[in-house]
Amino acid sequence: MSSLIQKRMPASLNSAKGLSVVIDEGEVAYLDESTNIDTLVINGELHCDENNADEVIELRVKSIHINGVFQCGTPSNPYD
Repeated sequence: MSSLIQKRMPASLNSAKGLSVVIDEGEVAYLDESTNIDTLVINGELHCDENNADEVIELRVKSIHINGVFQCGTPSNPYD
């Protein structure tokens, strides 16, 4: 997939509970609810969904490999 094409994945990663998840280069995924997975590989981008900033969202993962972008908030707009 071209790195210029962004794929928004509105469905929760929670459907992958207990499995391994790979976010490919060029893909953009949003964490929109708490989830529990075994392995997470981020080659693209994973962001916390700002629409759910008032909720407590937990990412429970046994192993995480970040080769791309994993962003939850910014210094000026932290994700508390």
